[in-house]
Amino acid sequence: MNDFHRSSLADKGFYRYHLGVKLGKLLFLLGLVLVLSSCLSTETSISVSASGAGEIRYEYTISADAVYLGVFDRDSSILTIPVHRSDFETMARLSEDLELRSYAMSERDGRVRVVADLSFTSIDGFNAAYNRGRDSLILEGTESSGSARLRIFDGFGEPVDRTFQEFASQTAESLAYSLRLPGPVVSTNHGEYSGRTASVRFSIEELLETTEPVDWIVTW
Repeated sequence: MNDFHRSSLADKGFYRYHLGVKLGKLLFLLGLVLVLSSCLSTETSISVSASGAGEIRYEYTISADAVYLGVFDRDSSILTIPVHRSDFETMARLSEDLELRSYAMSERDGRVRVVADLSFTSIDGFNAAYNRGRDSLILEGTESSGSARLRIFDGFGEPVDRTFQEFASQTAESLAYSLRLPGPVVSTNHGEYSGRTASVRFSIEELLETTEPVDWIVTW
């Protein structure tokens, strides 16, 4: 097998949080905007080749009121996530191995849907978009066989208060991921798989009960 493709990028300091990794901060801050947003649902779709190149799609729905009030803006002290085209353009500039391919925002029934597609030419580029350059994705293998490890959640390190768990589970919905790999998937430690694609959905309540990091490991 080939050597691990690992990220060596420095911490860029732009995103104080990334969907699926800084979950503890997300859930705490979501409580501050509960009046604006009854739920937040996210889907992250990743396609990667054995060389480390691929595509990542961010798709999520959030409260339209929260967007218009600037709750998610970069200079907000409440919650910073990429929402506008300019946010994703800034994300793409974190690495020369990243490119924003498309972006769309639409609104319906008081909810805003954001879909952004980025391409990356290396694992460094992916990690820059996914988690400020840290080694969130580690890929090992060839076109015919290998494994991928994706860090989903860092873990709290200690049990979370039950009252907070119940509150947060009513505020946010879930985190969904799909991962398309070079060859047919043969195993995964979370979720399910079919053909070259593995998928998993974590409920907020499930992750709140986890004190240790959650890694998604898929082999092909």
